[in-house]
Amino acid sequence: MAPKQRKGQSAKGPSTSSGKKSASKHGSQSKSGPFSSRSLSGVAAASLVGLLASGAYFFCRPEAQTQATITTTTTSMTTHVDDKEVGWDQGDGGLSLLSADLLGSGVDQMSLPGVEVPPTFVSASPRIFAFDDLLSPEECRYLISLAKGRLKPAGVVVETTDKYKREEQWRNNEQIWLTPDEERKLPLLQHILKRMHRIARVPDTDAEGLQIGRYVEGQKYEVHQDSDPGHDVLRPATMIVYLSDVDAGGETLFPKDVNCPAEWQVASDGSQKFGCAHCCQEPRPGTLLVRPKIGRAVLFFNHLPDGQKDLRAMHAACPIVRGTKWIIQRWFRLKPYQNVRFRDDPRFDGIPQFLPAPDPNAGCGWSGRVRILRQKAPRIYLLDSFTSASDVEKLKALALSRFGASDSALDRLKVDLKEEAELDETLPEVSNNLSIAAYLPGHVEAIHFLRAGSTTRSVPTVAQHAIAWLFLGGGEADLVFPLKAKCGAAGGDCCTASADAEGLLKVPAVAGRAILMYQ
Repeated sequence: MAPKQRKGQSAKGPSTSSGKKSASKHGSQSKSGPFSSRSLSGVAAASLVGLLASGAYFFCRPEAQTQATITTTTTSMTTHVDDKEVGWDQGDGGLSLLSADLLGSGVDQMSLPGVEVPPTFVSASPRIFAFDDLLSPEECRYLISLAKGRLKPAGVVVETTDKYKREEQWRNNEQIWLTPDEERKLPLLQHILKRMHRIARVPDTDAEGLQIGRYVEGQKYEVHQDSDPGHDVLRPATMIVYLSDVDAGGETLFPKDVNCPAEWQVASDGSQKFGCAHCCQEPRPGTLLVRPKIGRAVLFFNHLPDGQKDLRAMHAACPIVRGTKWIIQRWFRLKPYQNVRFRDDPRFDGIPQFLPAPDPNAGCGWSGRVRILRQKAPRIYLLDSFTSASDVEKLKALALSRFGASDSALDRLKVDLKEEAELDETLPEVSNNLSIAAYLPGHVEAIHFLRAGSTTRSVPTVAQHAIAWLFLGGGEADLVFPLKAKCGAAGGDCCTASADAEGLLKVPAVAGRAILMYQ
């Protein structure tokens, strides 16, 4: 299933017409992850070699094998996909495994089932993405069980000397923070966290401890921002997962440009409501409410792609009207924080040893499954079956028609998205889906077609923070990242090196496979 987008959602730039001015001295640009990209360059290619050490990219192909390829760099996106939900995958043991005593270290995460879902594009400003059924109901109950008997009143960041001071009028729910030791030793917890980091495209080490929170009737958290660099709390992105349904209330509110101050206000019926309750129960045009649903995750970015704080990322936890809300929150950081490292899992880490079986529903697009190829800079992720076979064929035919009869060993053609959209929506839609998968909607710059001949030659460096490749053909060619390897003047040494050579990453070309790299 391709990344979903809410109908009617625009990709307008953020407004700073309300709220306090951002302190630009704290809005420094991130050097890793999807948090600070200036633009996204997507390369759809049959074979490509990225020589990072010398700042160039190469095609690397066997003799007498010429194949069309495509490069994309985009600027805005719109796509409509079906609303089919990806459910809990019971493979590799099923749900019964979760009933075991998982507090010990006797359960290997390899025996636990896994699940992936594609992002639903909710908002471009602030950048918000939702993932329904990211956690199973049984996983949600397991996380709630970890908090039983340990809850304490929540606090808020108010001053440097007392970062998490209790302030009941502002926030009155209860919470606990899990310890680094728990994250290292509880197999199921680590399995869940690994999935959250994989979905967010964030290294295992770059996050605060997992927080589990409970809200009962009347409890809320007024409008606030998660990132506060001035108090040494720099959180580029947040992921919230709802562990329970709620009968009424409990939504996550994003006021955007609407003012929802923490003060008494008069409602339309003449009653007095305090703070966010007014905006939650009488939402005004422009606000966004995300309803709690068991297993649903919400990923939002607290900073703009240029690194500055996004004032529109302010949000609130609406008061519970009826029922109880349980959530977990993961605050991601720009560099190692707890420094907890998760064990590798061959199902989700590294180059797959076997290609996925043909999917009879492949026409629906990408399933959301992500593989981690590298967590250190550059961060590299693999997305198999990102584009349907029919779309790959359309793009390949389009690329070949643009190249014409040229016999150049290497061709690179920039494509006009607006012009192509008038002829066929395939290219703009695929480019759009790549940018959503990279969490950079509205930040795509251009699209290029690439073609490699029987020799290897350098391609001009694409000086972007994030790059996406989409293969339009397979075969014996590889996308090669030298990383620490020395590849020679034309990259040939890396082309002939074995796949397990030290300091070298080789990704086999498979039609429809996408690669994301954050520099």
